[in-house]
Amino acid sequence: MNNLPNHYTVASGDSTSSFRSAMSQQYTLNPDSPDISMANTPQLTIHHPSMGNSTEENLHYQQELYDYIEWQGSTIQALQEHVQKQDDIIHTLHLAVQSVLGGGAQSKVTEPKVNNPMEFSGEKSQLEHFISACETKFLVQPSLFQKGGEPAKVLWASSFLSGVPKS
Repeated sequence: MNNLPNHYTVASGDSTSSFRSAMSQQYTLNPDSPDISMANTPQLTIHHPSMGNSTEENLHYQQELYDYIEWQGSTIQALQEHVQKQDDIIHTLHLAVQSVLGGGAQSKVTEPKVNNPMEFSGEKSQLEHFISACETKFLVQPSLFQKGGEPAKVLWASSFLSGVPKS
């Protein structure tokens, strides 16, 4: 169950323990991890040589600049790797939280059942009742028509037409 990157270790407990108990454990940074240490930050003491300095001093200056730039590049790379590891941990925790909360799936809402309208054959006296029954169905059971929108409602209502309105 321990999906944390290998530079983290559980301070105590079995790795197959439940999510809740695993999350209650203390996580410590593995000492073998290539984490970023700021203790070895070089102090920039590079002095630009004057025009009259020798070629050897100029080469020494250029080498110090090169070393410093190389150190900066490796530090940036190490920081990017560290950020990626943190992103991986966040992603793993996000997935774990989703699984605990039911996979992020919305719980199915139970809608009350409404009778379908009576078949409409074109009698003017039944028009208001038919339209009212259709609107009630659309309002009370919207999940039936979510994917299809208005065209789905029209098709559904037309399935209850007979006689002249159907043709």
